[in-house]
This record gives sequence, structure tokens and C-alpha cells, in this order.
Amino acid sequence: MDNNLPSPLPNNPLSSNPPAPIYAGFVIRTAALFLDSLFVSMPITLVGFLIFGLNSNILVGFLPATLFSFLLSRYGATPGKMIFHLKVVSKEGSNPTFLMALLREIVGKFLSSIVFSLGYLWVIFDHEKQSWHDKLAKTHVVSTQPLTGFKKFLMYF
Repeated sequence: MDNNLPSPLPNNPLSSNPPAPIYAGFVIRTAALFLDSLFVSMPITLVGFLIFGLNSNILVGFLPATLFSFLLSRYGATPGKMIFHLKVVSKEGSNPTFLMALLREIVGKFLSSIVFSLGYLWVIFDHEKQSWHDKLAKTHVVSTQPLTGFKKFLMYF
């Protein structure tokens, strides 16, 4: 038996117990959503209205959600989440499928916002910090690394 093997630490790949996920809370998720709205949703919606006109507001509303669904299925994060080192994961720990992300972004977020945005606020009270759209799509938003410096300031700003 070799006594030079490292002891099983939480971040050690030889350990049988992976570290517990760090669920992202309400403030950081709201900051990421704000950045996504400001730099992605609003410009896409504006361009969509300029191209398709005001009569196609349903189509224009689906453009950002479809883009976010693609990004979640491909990278596990939207631009706002990437900035704050957040990732949306399925219950297996992988990126959600495109259909799962589409369910989360369109149906789930509609349900989360329809009753005074209670579905978004649910993150504050839920023990796994899931919103209604997370529960519907069976996803979690996790932190991939701690925030420091300017990003921490930006989150609270």
C-alpha cells in the first residue's frame, strides 16, 4: 500500500464525494438577468421591432428567449451569467438540453413573472434556491467560482 497518495479532499478527483454545488442566490441572479436584459434582450427586441414592426410582438418576444435557450444548452450560461460565473445545470449536472432550456426560458419565465414575479422571488425562500422556472425545467443555477473585486461590486450595484 502506497502511503504517498493524497488524502481524499472535497476537490480531489480521487475522492468519492464530489463537492456540494453552490447554488446562486437572488441578488447575483438578478444582476445577471439585468445585464442580459440590458445588453441582449433590449437590443434584439429593438432590432426585431424595426425589422418586423409592432404587429409581430410575439415573434420578437421569442427571439431573445430562443437565443438564451441556445446559449444555455451550448454553454450552460447566458452572457450575464457568464460574467458572474454562474451556470445553469440539469439535475444530472450537465447543460440543459435545448428543449429543456426553451421550456425554462419561455413557459417557465412566463409563469415566474405572471403573479407579481413571485416565481423569481421564490429563490429567496427555496432551500436549493430554485425559481419556478428552474423547478419546471428541473435545473439549478450554480456558482462556478467566487466573485471578487469589480464583479462583486457590480453585482450589488
